[in-house]
Amino acid sequence: MQHVQHSQAGPLPPQPSPAPDTARGADLLREIVEHTGEVAYRYRLWPTCGYDYVSDSVVHVLGYTASEMYAEPALTAQLVYPDDAQLMQSVLDAPGGQELELSLRWLSRNGRIVSTEVRCVLIRDASGRPLYVDGVLRNVTAREDDRQRLQFMQRRRGTRNGGNGTRLPACSSSTTTS
Repeated sequence: MQHVQHSQAGPLPPQPSPAPDTARGADLLREIVEHTGEVAYRYRLWPTCGYDYVSDSVVHVLGYTASEMYAEPALTAQLVYPDDAQLMQSVLDAPGGQELELSLRWLSRNGRIVSTEVRCVLIRDASGRPLYVDGVLRNVTAREDDRQRLQFMQRRRGTRNGGNGTRLPACSSSTTTS
């Protein structure tokens, strides 16, 4: 008869799951990005400019498909709202490896202005040359529109109340001035 000793330490810890293969991991990451509605991208700056990756969700934000973005590398510069072009260009002046947060507006295919939050990192080689920009772009147009409407309503209310939040006395239609 064989004697088995039982440990009082409790249940066995969960076993780690096997590491996913690289292709499945990349597919899973794409699915996650697509489900969030954010646009993930890698924009190559050297030796030629263009997208190495842009998620398909770009069509829901800018109205252009990922295929169109791949085929026309200059499209990004053409779509950024003119007043924000300098801000987008400033990414290239950033030190490598530092996460940047920007608010950029874009001109969508249907002519609407799309407000976005962009989180990106400029990657440089050992000599300091910019190689690519990795980033995530989130459409915040509805939130920005709501913020602007609220500011408008607050200004409007302030104007009606004499600009200082106080109420003006009611005027009677029988009041006349000479």
